[in-house]
Amino acid sequence: MKRIENDNYIIEVNEIGAELTRVFSKTRNIEYIWGGDERYWKGHSPILFPFVGRMLDQQYSYQGKLYPMTKHGFARSVEYEVSEGEDKLVFSHTNTNENYPFPCRIEITYSLSGDVLSVDHRFINTGDRKMRYGFGAHPGFNVPLNRELAFEDYYLYFPEAGKTRQKLFSEDFLDSGLSRDYPLEDGKLPLRHSLFDNDAVVIENGGYEVSIRSDKDPHSVTVRYPAIPYCGFWHAMQTDAPYVCVEPWRSMPGPAGRILDLETKEDFLDLEPGEERVHTMTIEFR
Repeated sequence: MKRIENDNYIIEVNEIGAELTRVFSKTRNIEYIWGGDERYWKGHSPILFPFVGRMLDQQYSYQGKLYPMTKHGFARSVEYEVSEGEDKLVFSHTNTNENYPFPCRIEITYSLSGDVLSVDHRFINTGDRKMRYGFGAHPGFNVPLNRELAFEDYYLYFPEAGKTRQKLFSEDFLDSGLSRDYPLEDGKLPLRHSLFDNDAVVIENGGYEVSIRSDKDPHSVTVRYPAIPYCGFWHAMQTDAPYVCVEPWRSMPGPAGRILDLETKEDFLDLEPGEERVHTMTIEFR
């Protein structure tokens, strides 16, 4: 486990998966990141690459060949090399996974400034052909932040929301290609455990910022994710799990009823040989 520590915060990140596992405010005595519990979910904040979510039969096709791939891809489970600086950690991994036929390098940088933790996800195409990928983040936050309050005392607030819509999944949690209107209440989505009885709620047109807030608590978390079109919200299905994951998704899961074709998936991103791209997510703790 690697750590950033100053007078105000302790930040911990695991070399496996470059996964953020702890954000503790010394001045507020608040643990912000979900600590993991087998009763609900052992994770904390996995990185979703090169796929987001599930695929039919846990496989995809590329140029006529089938490749196996687990849910959310491999980046969350590999070991990273680490370099450390003042208020900064850089995790790097060179892809050798034969089930993803694109040589590439992954660099995840955590940097702390004041109350804001920035997470840069850099993907570099080190091969000689166009690389296709999907990407998402998956940080889980303790709710309630104040242990004297209830889960239902909190809500999600979208200050930039337009006409929000919910992306709909099939019975096996694949992308149905359908969506429906999902109006908010003055930009707010009140939290209740039953929201997640059928897995994640994935919203589009919600803007690029969301906060976990309560009118009974001055403390909050705000996640910002520029240029990311979807954001999912989740906790373990049909439970009273005391956390919420805020999941900026650049791409959707595999399509319902057919094998994902990597060459034709419209919401995937392309990197030409030698090209790189950075997806930045910031998390502000109050």
